[in-house]
Amino acid sequence: MPAVLVKFESFAKSKMEYMSPPAESSVQRATAPSSVPNDSPSPWSSMQSSPDRDSPKHVPTENDVPQIQARAQKDVVSDAEAAELSATLENLKSLALDISTEQDSQLDMIDRVTQSVDRADYRQKELDKKMNKLLK
Repeated sequence: MPAVLVKFESFAKSKMEYMSPPAESSVQRATAPSSVPNDSPSPWSSMQSSPDRDSPKHVPTENDVPQIQARAQKDVVSDAEAAELSATLENLKSLALDISTEQDSQLDMIDRVTQSVDRADYRQKELDKKMNKLLK
């Protein structure tokens, strides 16, 4: 998932807002790729270094309305960006479906191996019983 966030961040960095910080291991992996431009700080770095992450957020007042409106106009996603994100999401969906199919087939193989081991274990126990009878 961190790799996906890094990819999305490269497309629409100014339009992303993180509601909760990623796990520590995710932060290290997500910030490692060199494909992400370093011209502005990553949202993960600000979340990680913030000593009071759980402090209440700023509540907008009437004085903030022009700033909020200007930011909303700036944050509008273009059609090209939306199409690119849509294509990326379609690729992710396809990968998820392929992973699900592969997982199902591997679970079937594991079930067959488990059944085979159980049968072999049963046969081995029966042979052990016969050997013990012969040795007495």
